[in-house]
Amino acid sequence: FFHADDVKDLFDSLGEQDKASWCIENEKNHKPNDDDDDDTEAKPGNFLHNNNKGRGYCSFLVQHSQEVLEDLLTSRLPMVHLPVKESDSKDDNSTATMKVNYGPALWLFFGKNYNSNESLLGRPEHTDSVTHDGTFHYQL
Repeated sequence: FFHADDVKDLFDSLGEQDKASWCIENEKNHKPNDDDDDDTEAKPGNFLHNNNKGRGYCSFLVQHSQEVLEDLLTSRLPMVHLPVKESDSKDDNSTATMKVNYGPALWLFFGKNYNSNESLLGRPEHTDSVTHDGTFHYQL
């Protein structure tokens, strides 16, 4: 399965078009390294490395790197079925599931908040313009 330690290797395996989607989601709380230099450039390879104790919140797409996307979709995502409650069930312990059809792109978000007593702020309120049949979040 896919773990937080896999994010850097995943990013490194992407093609240039997907790598270009790298985005710092909230500059106000971003500190790319564990030092006091706020001007340090937030390079994905540095920030995503599991030895980096920086602070921040980033995202990138896996969309055009088809082999990487297919590997994630078929064997590395945390689940292939979502637990759902049957509409006519009064039982809160219902074990019904729904098969998930992922794709055609994945939008990965990754945050770090080492060595800080402050909360990591998310993005300001916004609306994403994404065509979809539904979304869900899975936190590692």
